[in-house]
Formats: sequence, C-alpha cells, structure tokens
Amino acid sequence: MRAFRARDYDIARRILRRSLRKDPQDAKAWALLGEVHWVLDRKRLAVRALRSATRLDSRDAYSFMRLGDILSELDGAAPRAIAAQQRATRLDPRLSGVWRLLAEAYEADGRTVRAVAAYRRHLLLERGDNMARVRLGNALARLGRLAQAEKELRGAARQDPRDPNAVFGLGEVYERGERFQAAERAFRKVVRMCPRDAYPRIKLAEVLERLGQRDQAAVQARAVVRIEPGWRRFVRSFLH
Repeated sequence: MRAFRARDYDIARRILRRSLRKDPQDAKAWALLGEVHWVLDRKRLAVRALRSATRLDSRDAYSFMRLGDILSELDGAAPRAIAAQQRATRLDPRLSGVWRLLAEAYEADGRTVRAVAAYRRHLLLERGDNMARVRLGNALARLGRLAQAEKELRGAARQDPRDPNAVFGLGEVYERGERFQAAERAFRKVVRMCPRDAYPRIKLAEVLERLGQRDQAAVQARAVVRIEPGWRRFVRSFLH
C-alpha cells in the first residue's frame, strides 16, 4: 500500500478500514491495519486487528509475532504475548527476530531460564545481534551463572567495543562475584563512555565503597547529584 510505504498512516488507516468494510475476511488487510495502529501508538486497537488477522489466517507466523510483540507492551499481558510468540516459533522457527521477542516476553513474565534458552536459539540464527547477546549475559548473571554471563558479555564487548551496555553488564557480573577491582575498571570505562549518565556512577560509587575508597565514592556521588539533582537520596550514604 502506497500510503503505508509513504508513512501517511492516517490515510492508510482510512483506506484499510474502508477496504475491510467491503471484505472483512481479508487477513492481510487486518494485519496491515494492526501495523498502522501500532505505529500510531494505538496498541489495543492494534491487538484487535492482529487477532482478527490471526483468526482468519492461522498460519501467518509474522502476524502472531507482531501480536506478541505488541501484547508485551501492555500491562499484565505477558502470558498472552508468550503464547503468541510460541505459536510464531512453531509456524516458522527461522522467522527473523521471533526467538528474541519470545525471550523478551519470558523476561517480562519473570521466566529467566526460558528466556536464556530462547536467546540462545535466536543467536544461533542471528549471531551478529549484539544487544541480544548482552541481554543473554545479563539474564545468565541474574541466574547466578556468572562464568557463562562473563563469556557472553566479553563476546559482546569484543564485537562492539563502543557498546557501554556490554561493559556495564561485565561490571555487574564482577560485582556479583565480589571481584571489586575488575568491577571498578568496568564501571569507570562506562563512565568515560557515558559521562552524562548518572547510574553507572552510582554503581561505581558502590564498588569504591566496597574497596574502602570512600573519598572516591563521594566524588562519584557528587557527580551524580550534579547530573541528576533529584537522585540525591540514592547517593546520600556516600556523601560525607
């Protein structure tokens, strides 16, 4: 549809609704209407349209994947998002992005072990997805599998040395493992990469405190307050 490709979504919506009044059994039109509603941030209308599409064409893996993706953004809908993504993986296990979206839905539902398995399946198909590798490493860390987490996060950091998320994840792995000097180096690197981001400085202050470097922790705490004045309560214990 030209209006959709031209990003004239209001016109696309009107054309699709008019078309569906003539032929309400057109699964492709329902699926495209769902995409339009999603772009326009009308998530519940997008869900209704995509449900219509999947009822009419129960073999459309992409519509199930998109339905699950939108459901994952709605409060309390994680189980339904998982069901839709699972259906998509059964219909087309090689569909680009489907295993990553399933993993994210599992994470939203607190099912970290299943999320790890889904991330691994995704990375077998899309090895270059660095953000998915970071998310896998973080999920492994939450499960206490620190050696595996470090391996994944180191791989992500090698693949994209400019990615602060991988380095920050490594810092958290080192902190969990009480390797505080390594954690300090990682968090300092993130601070250099993202000097206006307050949260890495909080993590750095925590590690410096554990290393007995209270003056240095206070320096980072004061920097946090300069960046985010409303965060003083989070760093009050470091200020002296």
